[in-house]
Amino acid sequence: MQERAWQIGLAVVALVTMLLGPSDFTGLSVAPPFCESDAECMKMGAGDICREKMCAFSKSGLKIIQDQVVCRFHNSGDKEKCHSSNKHGDYSCVNKGKKFCEANVRGRYGDALTWKSSCGGTAYSTVGKGGEVVFNCKPAVKSEVVRCVFKGSKDYDKCRGIVKGTKSSFGCGGKRECETKTKGKKGEVVRWESSCGGKGKTVIDGRDEKVVFRCKESVPGCKSDKDCDKGDVCENGKCVGTVDPVVSDVVHCIFNNNAGEKCYTQSSAGDYSCVDQTNNAMCKAKVKGFLDEKLTWKSSCGGYAYTVVGKGGEAEFDCSGEKYCTSDRDCPILVCIKEPCPVSKCKKGSCVVEKPLEPQCKNDGDCPAAPCMIGHECPMPKCKKGKCVVEKQPQCKNDGDCPPPPCMTVIGAKCPVSECKNGKCVVEEQPQCKNDGDCPPPPCMAVVGAKCPVSECRQGSCVAKPPKPELLLTITVEDNSPANTVVFAQDIFEHLTRKGLSPGPIKLYSELTNLDQALIVPLDRTPSSGKRSGYISIGDSASSEYAVFAADLAIALKNKGHFKVVHASEIKDLLKPECRDNSDCLQPKCKPGVPCPSSVCKSGKCVLEEPIVIDISETATCVFKDSKGPREKCYVDAQTPVQAKTGCNILTGTSDRCSVKVLGAKGKTLHWKASCSGRGKTVIDGQDETMTFDCSKCESHEDCRNAGKGFVCQHGECVNPLKTPVRETVKCNFENSSGGDRCYTRTTQGEFGCIAGNSSASCKASVGGLENEEVTWKSSCGQYQYTIMDGESENVSFQCYFEGPLPGPDDPISTEPEEPADPIIYPHKDPDPASEPIVSPRPRCDGCVVNGRCLPVGVRDGGNFCTTEGEFRPQKPANVRCDNSFECDSNLCTSGSCMDSGVFKKLLRWLGLVG
Repeated sequence: MQERAWQIGLAVVALVTMLLGPSDFTGLSVAPPFCESDAECMKMGAGDICREKMCAFSKSGLKIIQDQVVCRFHNSGDKEKCHSSNKHGDYSCVNKGKKFCEANVRGRYGDALTWKSSCGGTAYSTVGKGGEVVFNCKPAVKSEVVRCVFKGSKDYDKCRGIVKGTKSSFGCGGKRECETKTKGKKGEVVRWESSCGGKGKTVIDGRDEKVVFRCKESVPGCKSDKDCDKGDVCENGKCVGTVDPVVSDVVHCIFNNNAGEKCYTQSSAGDYSCVDQTNNAMCKAKVKGFLDEKLTWKSSCGGYAYTVVGKGGEAEFDCSGEKYCTSDRDCPILVCIKEPCPVSKCKKGSCVVEKPLEPQCKNDGDCPAAPCMIGHECPMPKCKKGKCVVEKQPQCKNDGDCPPPPCMTVIGAKCPVSECKNGKCVVEEQPQCKNDGDCPPPPCMAVVGAKCPVSECRQGSCVAKPPKPELLLTITVEDNSPANTVVFAQDIFEHLTRKGLSPGPIKLYSELTNLDQALIVPLDRTPSSGKRSGYISIGDSASSEYAVFAADLAIALKNKGHFKVVHASEIKDLLKPECRDNSDCLQPKCKPGVPCPSSVCKSGKCVLEEPIVIDISETATCVFKDSKGPREKCYVDAQTPVQAKTGCNILTGTSDRCSVKVLGAKGKTLHWKASCSGRGKTVIDGQDETMTFDCSKCESHEDCRNAGKGFVCQHGECVNPLKTPVRETVKCNFENSSGGDRCYTRTTQGEFGCIAGNSSASCKASVGGLENEEVTWKSSCGQYQYTIMDGESENVSFQCYFEGPLPGPDDPISTEPEEPADPIIYPHKDPDPASEPIVSPRPRCDGCVVNGRCLPVGVRDGGNFCTTEGEFRPQKPANVRCDNSFECDSNLCTSGSCMDSGVFKKLLRWLGLVG
């Protein structure tokens, strides 16, 4: 009652508002009804949500609607469940003896729902579009008993059943009948046949069945299922008995209140549908399925209907429900008494009524004038469909409306013009010229007797063109000059320039037009090769003032080429074609095995054409004899050009050979080298070849490094004199020393040393070097001592008798002794107790004095080094200028700058000198 009263009150308010306008009844409204749930509001049409026990519409503008979703379970058993949820509720359904179930859902149109099933899988649906969600469940395994009946037979017969699409089979035997147990996936079809004839089929569904075979009776033929007994079907022209046969049926789909709709369904035998093509609001669908199978029908206008196979029937749909839209055209046009009318628009699939906007104008006078610049024609706004629209005015109507553009062009050029095109002024450049006569002559500062360049018109622009070359020099030779060689025109040009003459331009062979010139130098350039060739011809009466004799040319050009001289009267023979066919051309000579070009006659001249080279392939095998390295390789010499990087290597020591495919021109010679030693040669001819390299000896240091046997090749053997780096402690003893003496050395790892205390006669130095490296030691007392780097501590002793000056700080530290290898030993004299001790005077300190001690130049202490100026300074970092290694904190000065210690260590590691 409350629902009916609220609807009547709402209708009265709407009618009064439409007739009299909303302003006459200000404040008149109908309160929304009370509610307990969203479903009550939707049923009354008073809203889509229940808020504070009052019906209301959601702010999104989309109503909450109800829909139905079908969950279909393929290969499933009973009691499968599907479920989904959203903010409006939880939804689920369970199939009971069917392959599907139906769930009622709620939500706004277009909301997505995610479905899950008890047999696994995920599916999706959309509120307002109904539809199905399908889950592929694992088929249930069923077992049943099949009884074979041999009708009309009194003998012992057998029956056999085969599952379609598998290798499973069942069978039994007996008189008149027998039984067998079948097992398989639910829905699988078993086809049966008997020894007495006849066929049949069953479906595995867990229910016991029987198959009847007609024995000793002719199996009747058939054209349709009507020709067979009840329960049998017609297959391949014969009646076949079966349990739960697939039968045909006809279903009529009826679409109430609409025409042209479609209905569709799915059975165990396939998909079926029909369309109303006659606009009779109905259509007929032919379906097949198991007898008594329930079918779920859907339609294009929504809703569901149900039929049973074998019972025909009708699937009826109510097509008068709410229509959703895809565009504004799908929404109804609202009619009202008072303007402006509200409009119905399609938003998010639903028709929404919106209040109209107040019109901006009713006529052109309501539109304000548009701003514009002074001197320009202002655009006039116009009222179109309630809106003020400014139409752009054309900038011009003809060329006279366009102002001339500014022009600051050069003399002789034309200024651009402004033309009116499509209502706009467009500036177009004017061509500078139309023919050569429009171009002024270019400026000329040529020497006397020379011609100035000319100006010609090219694509509307004046371009300066150099004058045609003329010969300004006469060359004369004696009549008995040799005439057996050729001279190049460029060589003559260079020679005459060196003699102080000014030769004129040289005419090409193709530029010869007459024979009246004093000197003609025809020069022919071959386009393909670019090489120069030709003859020199001279006049019979040439002035001796500018004479260049043939002997002079021969001397000047003896290292550049040869020459041939002819008279002007003989030039006619030179103008004749050089060749008439290919036989007139001299073929070039080439080295054997190298593709040779051919000389052919083209347009009266001999032209070289490169040959067509066809690459062939072959396999080259390298055998490494007496190889001891972990890997060897052979490769083509870098001086031999090949199409690709050619070579092979042995990555393991299990083989003594490797092979590589070679591609190149036939006849090409390849020079091979091996990583150990030796060379080889092959010729590409398409035949596989083998080369043997003697790896027992080396030829160069590179052979040893490539084979991984060492760094140095000595007497045919690879050796590695520089081994692993080691460190050891060396104690320097200074006999007869009053203290302050030092010892020092230089190894492959750097400079090392130590200084004794003021009253000490010894010191210890930590030394780094390579294994078995011989180390030479020097001391401030003089003398040399030697140690071997083996990682064990050693002692060296020096006799400190000073009969000469101390070694200066600038004395070089050498790894070789200046005296013979044996150490120098000075005799020891016992002092006379009766006499006073003789004290040898110390020389002045040329290094740095620290605590009364004289430290030589180069000594480092606490990140500082002793300079030649006698003071300690901080050591220099990388990339700073240096003169000595001890100035750098990395102890390495290279190319006048300190080297980074990290780079030095990487270099040693790359060379294999450190681990």
